[in-house]
Order: sequence, then structure tokens, then C-alpha cells
Amino acid sequence: MEETVRFGMAPDRNVMSMVTLLPEKDGEYDHYHINGYSRENIEDMEVLERYFEKKLKPYEGRNAELYITRKTTDFSLIAALNCLVRQSSKLRVYFWDRDSEVYRGMEMMTGKGGEKQGKESIACVLLSRHDIGVSDEMTNAIAEKNIIFAGNGLPGDSLPAEKMFDFDLLSKTAASSLGRIKTVLRQNGGNTVRFYLCGLKLLTVIALNEARKLDLQVECMHWNMDKESYFLQKVNS
Repeated sequence: MEETVRFGMAPDRNVMSMVTLLPEKDGEYDHYHINGYSRENIEDMEVLERYFEKKLKPYEGRNAELYITRKTTDFSLIAALNCLVRQSSKLRVYFWDRDSEVYRGMEMMTGKGGEKQGKESIACVLLSRHDIGVSDEMTNAIAEKNIIFAGNGLPGDSLPAEKMFDFDLLSKTAASSLGRIKTVLRQNGGNTVRFYLCGLKLLTVIALNEARKLDLQVECMHWNMDKESYFLQKVNS
């Protein structure tokens, strides 16, 4: 049986034999150490995509595990996932449970997607909370109740602590919300959802996974604190 390869953005003493994805400089691991990437061009997702594709290429076709370690930003996570879901035979993503002090994992759907991006799209929020920036599109998404993690006992504006690692409940809730949105998109000839992220990486990964199962194209919106505006990152299918 082929050994599973473990990945993380930075080293973690709780994970043995892990391949570190971010470059190291003076003992620090940071995405700003990637050649050609800096705070000034933080929105250049193509630089990140090329970096992770090259970094992960030697492990193509292997079973993989991705650990959400420190230094894992939303955009570096998505860029790495874009590569891993395409090239891995099997993939599990692990999140740190601070209460139990263990990593808890979920399986990701792998392989190349099918449909190309359509013209029509629908904006969604993962949770209807605004810890950082807001936009008219985000406000409209909430008004239209395009909230991915709402229902099935979830309030939609927060994630109860006891539900944090209930992967089955969270996945079913996301699948239900996205299924309803997909029906609306189909009526208008579209197949793209645009996620405004809420800062909880576990919810981001689950939403991406369920969208992939439904053959939906995804765009993720990140807040640029310097410009005080959102920028887009496409999620490859």
C-alpha cells in the first residue's frame, strides 16, 4: 500500500513526517516568501497557483492529507486545494480541535470537474456575519437568504461549538442550500456560485466540497484590508 503524504503550510509538532508547503526564511514560513508574491500584489492568485502546482507536482497520483496549520490563509488554502483535488488519488483535510487537542478530518472529492463556467452566477455567504468588510452584493445575498450554513438547527449567523466538527450535519446543510441555489441558476443558464467567506476554514472547505459534488463552479471573495474591498479567487473544478 502506498504511503499517504501529509502536507501543511508550516511545521506542526502534532503531525509527523509532514511536507511543508510554504517557503522558509530565517526560521519563518510565509506566503510572502514565495517568489514574485508580496503584500503589494496580494490579489495575484495566479502566482500562488503556479507556486503550489510546482510544489505539489512530485506527489501527483498519491493519497494526500492536508493539515490546516498556522500560516494557512484562506487564499493559500484554496490555491493548495485547487492542486490537491486535481492530482490526488484520495484527499483528506484536517482541522485542529483545540478543546480535544487533536486533528479532525474530512474527505474531499478529487479529480477534474466537468462543466465550464456559465454566464450567470449567484452570490452567497457562508454565515451572515460581518467581522470585516461588507458589500452591496453580500448584503443582497443575505436578504435573499443565500446563506450556506443555515437550517438543520444551524442559526446561519454563527456556528455552535457543539456543531463545529459535525462534518455530516455541516455537509448536508451546505448540500441542501447549494442544491436550492443550483436550481435557480439552472433556470437562468448559470452554474457559478460566489462565496463571501466568513473566516472559518472548516466551513470554506465543506462548502467547496459540496459545490464540487454538485458540479458547480465557485468563486471565493477575500477582503483586502489595504484597499478595503473584496477580490476574487477562482476555484478550479
